[in-house]
Amino acid sequence: LLYEMASLRPPFEAKNVVALGRKIVTGKFEPISTRYSTELQDAISLMLSTNPQDRPSVSELVKLPRLSRYIKEGRVLVREYQSQWRLSHRFKELRAREEELKRIEKD
Repeated sequence: LLYEMASLRPPFEAKNVVALGRKIVTGKFEPISTRYSTELQDAISLMLSTNPQDRPSVSELVKLPRLSRYIKEGRVLVREYQSQWRLSHRFKELRAREEELKRIEKD
């Protein structure tokens, strides 16, 4: 997911499942843009490693200074989104009740 966010495409693409499987097994993918930090580039390369022991754990990833900052910012954004969604959902409920009351008043 992090790779896709940085490159706007998946790390492995193919025309069929067999070819996709081969690409995943070989672990060959285009590196993300150099405009991103080497820390992010290295983290993504490790996450996409074909050897599971080479892949960092979530606890190791959140210790990376830049990723840790983005995770904290992301949590704030998620909370804001959740609040906005709840408010929007509440407004929809109130509008529905208002419409129902208008129908009842007409009858």
